[in-house]
Amino acid sequence: MGFALPGAIAAQLVKPEQKVVAMCGDGGFLMNVQELETAVRLKLPIIVVVWVDSDLGLISLKQSMEFGRTAFTRFTNPDFVKLAESFGAKGYKINNTLEFQTI
Repeated sequence: MGFALPGAIAAQLVKPEQKVVAMCGDGGFLMNVQELETAVRLKLPIIVVVWVDSDLGLISLKQSMEFGRTAFTRFTNPDFVKLAESFGAKGYKINNTLEFQTI
């Protein structure tokens, strides 16, 4: 968890001619959100897709399998569009796959 954005930065630096997309859950994204500043500062054209479910999904899954319930994995999210913009990146809120075509 938390590797998608830093991994995408590394991939983009190694292969600058390739399009790089980081796909992550909201919990994992928030673990290294500060790396948006790095991507912006280095002018890397990375696309980050954040799946929002307000839960640390992998941890919830493991808790459910081990204990039959989850504990303390739910959280509230910031406004991701404003968060991206605060780092100097572009942010979009997409509600379904068809909206990807409009960006």
